[in-house]
Amino acid sequence: MRTAPVALAYLVQGGRAGEDATVEAAIAISDLTHGDPDCADACVLWCLAIRHAVLTGELDVRRGLECLAADRRMLWSERLDEAERLRPQDFPANWVVGALQAAWSAIVGTPIPDDDPASQMFRADHLRHGLDAAVRCGQDTDTVAAIAGGLLGALHGASAVPAEWRRKLLGWPGIRVRQLEAMTTAIVRGGQPDPFDFGYECKGDLSARAVHPLDESLHLGAIGALRPLDANIDAVVSMCRVGNRDADAIPVGTEHIEVRLVDQDGADKNPNLGFVLRDTVELLRSLRAVGKTVLLHCVQARSRTPTVAALYGRQSATRAQRTCWLDWSGRCRMSGRSRRFGPSFNGRDVGSGDVAGPRPGELEPVTGHLCEPKLRGGRIEGVRCRSAHGASPLSR
Repeated sequence: MRTAPVALAYLVQGGRAGEDATVEAAIAISDLTHGDPDCADACVLWCLAIRHAVLTGELDVRRGLECLAADRRMLWSERLDEAERLRPQDFPANWVVGALQAAWSAIVGTPIPDDDPASQMFRADHLRHGLDAAVRCGQDTDTVAAIAGGLLGALHGASAVPAEWRRKLLGWPGIRVRQLEAMTTAIVRGGQPDPFDFGYECKGDLSARAVHPLDESLHLGAIGALRPLDANIDAVVSMCRVGNRDADAIPVGTEHIEVRLVDQDGADKNPNLGFVLRDTVELLRSLRAVGKTVLLHCVQARSRTPTVAALYGRQSATRAQRTCWLDWSGRCRMSGRSRRFGPSFNGRDVGSGDVAGPRPGELEPVTGHLCEPKLRGGRIEGVRCRSAHGASPLSR
């Protein structure tokens, strides 16, 4: 269960050279405590499957069979066939082979849902459901879940990990999600410094701030809202990369959750877009349910923050307020071009369910102006609220 990082260390090495280096390292790490060839084989199969999933988006645990000794390939092929026939709990998970079989059984036995915003089910839910199946098999559940989690994480990406899980995830000693992610990306970079500009100096005005019109304890802003953070904020939800300077300035005791939502074109930038939007809204509701005052921010508060804030408003509205829809001026600026706001984000459909956008027919045609930035002068610019009974008090 400790060899997964090996798969990341050689991602930049392409082709067979990268696979050979991964195999050699996986065996070396396994042999530190487990000298049985079965254990080494299992680690090779696991690490190569992780590598293949990260590079191609395809999960194939048989990918590494050809890297095993010729006289052991048939044995492992039969073991994997057995894992696909039986239930996770049918395997003795107290040894490496049984744990790998149980993990693979949990994954292949868990259906992968299609992205369906209307029903609020997404492909990324497979990670959560698959890990649930792995844990429920009993026996050595931490090992089985670690094996399954490595494979499912490689397939679906870090953005598929629910925010509520990320809030509770700890490393040792006292390491939180932010430090674990930094260590992971450093492995991929080969220990080289991260070239990303965490200061965002080239982005211009970063001072936008406002309060959500339906919830005065949900503050909205650009990254400048962290510089400094208002004293009454109990939790920060960041939808952009945050550098150490800003993260370290968040007071001890103030919860900080970082969300993977990228403000760039291309499906590969946000492969789990619908899931992340739904999950972030659920995170905000969870934080507010326990009385936390929350700051929700991205870099400039022009797209990600207003989008999630509007979806949160849809979920949080009272029965009377549900007769109307905040169109938040109907448009947002994305990647230098105007984009339709509401049931789409960055040019991609995110559906018409309760979280993903208004139900068909509820959103009036957009006739308003392009609002940029979305937050100005301590208020949300261009918010309009309509109902069958005329203007809502929310628009005042």
